[in-house]
Amino acid sequence: MTGPVLVISNHQSFLDPILIGMATGKRPMSMLARRNLFKPFFMGWLLRSLNGIPVDRGSADLAAMRTCIEVLKKGEGLSLFPEGTRSEDGRVLPLKSGMLLIARRAGATIVPMAISGSFEAWPRSRKLPHLTGRIRVRWGKAMTLEQIKAMGDEAAVLEKLREELQEMVDE
Repeated sequence: MTGPVLVISNHQSFLDPILIGMATGKRPMSMLARRNLFKPFFMGWLLRSLNGIPVDRGSADLAAMRTCIEVLKKGEGLSLFPEGTRSEDGRVLPLKSGMLLIARRAGATIVPMAISGSFEAWPRSRKLPHLTGRIRVRWGKAMTLEQIKAMGDEAAVLEKLREELQEMVDE
């Protein structure tokens, strides 16, 4: 797919950004990461080299949103975890509405991507990942802004996308 694309995914573990990078292949993707992850020198360098965009979690970080919109308006790819944090139990959390605002402002197509198995490989409660297990990535159908508008109001769209991600995780 070419042009501005917003890949939205569920967030189960610290492995997920790596999995998205692998799944999107040669197409470079920018990705939000919480600002405090940029503070340790090596981690900050790594996140910047991987097109990481720092974001202040728990607030409407307008600077981060503007950067996301700029990335998409250039015709590039952006990946978001619209749950806003890693899942406590592997289930898909309610989605935050900021991703719809970003997609609308940038004219981006939204592509859902579900990750399953990364919660079992590296749950929030563990410091290090398990070295066994099976992780899968599934792609949903791309949705244009016109298709999203036809789905109804914002709350209905967010719930529909959450349900679609959960169904793909459960398959």
